[in-house]
Amino acid sequence: MDIMQLQFISVIAFFILSQQCLAIDTATCKEFTNSTVVKLVYATKFSLKKFQEKKSNTQIIWLKSYEEKDNNWVGVTDSKNIKNLRASCPEFKIIEEPKRIVASSTTHLQAFLDLLSEDKLYAFTQTQMITGKIWKEREAQKKLVNFPLNPNVENFLQHHVDLYLTYTAIGGDQHLGSQSGIFSFLNFPILEFREDHPLGRAEWIKVFGVFLGKFDLAEKVFSKRVYEYKNILKKVSKGKNHKVLLGEFLGEKWVFPAPNSDLIQLLTDAKLEIIRPKIKKDSIGPEFYQFEEIFPLIKEAEFWFIQSNVTSKELLLKKDVRYTSFLKPRIITIGQTQNKNGYSDYWETGVSRPDLLLKDFLSIIYPETFANHKLLWLNEIK
Repeated sequence: MDIMQLQFISVIAFFILSQQCLAIDTATCKEFTNSTVVKLVYATKFSLKKFQEKKSNTQIIWLKSYEEKDNNWVGVTDSKNIKNLRASCPEFKIIEEPKRIVASSTTHLQAFLDLLSEDKLYAFTQTQMITGKIWKEREAQKKLVNFPLNPNVENFLQHHVDLYLTYTAIGGDQHLGSQSGIFSFLNFPILEFREDHPLGRAEWIKVFGVFLGKFDLAEKVFSKRVYEYKNILKKVSKGKNHKVLLGEFLGEKWVFPAPNSDLIQLLTDAKLEIIRPKIKKDSIGPEFYQFEEIFPLIKEAEFWFIQSNVTSKELLLKKDVRYTSFLKPRIITIGQTQNKNGYSDYWETGVSRPDLLLKDFLSIIYPETFANHKLLWLNEIK
């Protein structure tokens, strides 16, 4: 037997042994194996498990993004015995409840307010995007740090960050910088924008509840949102199905929301008929169409919703002269609460409050039913 064969056998043996050790370790981690699954109502892009041991007063909530591998759960705990917990579960990541959190999307912000934890948000990437008064006040008081758009490890080291909430599905080691032995923080992707139901998107408040130590409150807030959403739908007329066109020109192509998007589901729940070209085969993201494919639809549409900050038909025509042919329907845009930099609270609060966003839509379409509702994010341009 030559050296190459011996090396190959050694590698195979090591691999088998490591897999056996992993299985043994997993089996001995009672804090994970004895955890109960937390059933989610609408969300599909994350998973939760909960471990509670009354004798030692230990609680761990396990959290996993849907794109992560089975052994890539993160356990969050307020237990003082975290060193022992980590030693008994070496194949899992167990962290203390974060004290300094950096968020990277305005869609993350409402959860901190809902869970009465604005003090836990230490920094935000590009604070000029924020519209909320509370956050602007905290920034002025130097209680909210303005981070660069793409922060590096040095930024996190300097500010002793515990948790970075990202807006992308980038994989890789979630404990960045841990090899130094000095610094470790969790890089966790918030994928609420991938949910196909608006209440699934809203259910991500439970993820924030885990990190903020407010899980019970998060469940109560979410239950209230579900109740309000369903209660609003009860008021929807069962008569005519109003036809709605979605999307707008970006460059040469018309961009239409993904067929499985939360916006499509919200409008479907509201019994609105969404008119569109034939759905492209295997479409899972936004769809792109030529002008000729969209133009025939404008004759059918009663409403046209544009997810952009256009406040008049004149400005709409300046944006793209082709819109001259799209002025027949009633046009709904995002026209409320913009800050001085042109950013809208729609992307900060609106997408996190499907109950109120639903009411915004319906108050435009059924003004007699929702006469007492003041528009929060949407606007019908004349």
